[in-house]
Amino acid sequence: MKKPMLVALAGLPAAGKTAFAVRLARRLFHGHGARVLVVSSDTVRGEIPALREAFHPELEAEVRPLTLDRVASGLERGFWVIHDDLNYFRSMRFDLVECARRARVPHALIHVATPKERCLKWNAARGRKVPDEVIHKDHERFDPPGSAPWDEPFAVVTPPGPTGAELAELAARLVERCHTYAPPPRREPAPPRAPGPAERLDLFSRRVMGALLRARPSPGLGKELSRKRRELTARFVREGRTGPEAEAALAEELKRAFDGLAGREGK
Repeated sequence: MKKPMLVALAGLPAAGKTAFAVRLARRLFHGHGARVLVVSSDTVRGEIPALREAFHPELEAEVRPLTLDRVASGLERGFWVIHDDLNYFRSMRFDLVECARRARVPHALIHVATPKERCLKWNAARGRKVPDEVIHKDHERFDPPGSAPWDEPFAVVTPPGPTGAELAELAARLVERCHTYAPPPRREPAPPRAPGPAERLDLFSRRVMGALLRARPSPGLGKELSRKRRELTARFVREGRTGPEAEAALAEELKRAFDGLAGREGK
């Protein structure tokens, strides 16, 4: 197996993604001779000592770009790469599709679809636990795969995981896709496009929402706050309000909305 491939996992915390990634990597190597590199943001995070002690937004923001760099580097060196991460947003999964396209290699998405209740149970039984509120929050904001052709899962894994025979079949299907993949004709790269005012405001509002939820974890409010964030951002864009002053005003309105939702939840 000389041709590389990118396999992206998506699933909740404690869904069993890492154990599955290791099993699949071994099957691909022993059954098909594929050199496999498992890339995880948890590994990158563990290499930044400050993030082992506390949450630092300025450092956490670098974890995903560093992880994607490792994905690209592994593909460039001829490795199969299994990206072991939550990938709960559709946009995150699209980043990986684009990474495969740039490397001119095939891509496959595998949804590790362990239900939230099973994730909570498995989380309680393992050594290094994720806070339960993180699992609740990630479940609320998880974009189910399949909303676009490029986002259709190649396979869906459910508890307790594939048997040995099922894993062998899955590995064979991946290898077949790799062998039959024909990269599209090369295109001239488009010049980089700077995000417009509306995009910058949307990204800013996402960062504010994430900071609010991290500062005061509130299971059950993620989807409602996300809806409110979209409404407020769209209103600001319609009114032509962008730039630093608009960002400050939007952050204040989001905070008030969050406080109101949290207060209602507490009653």
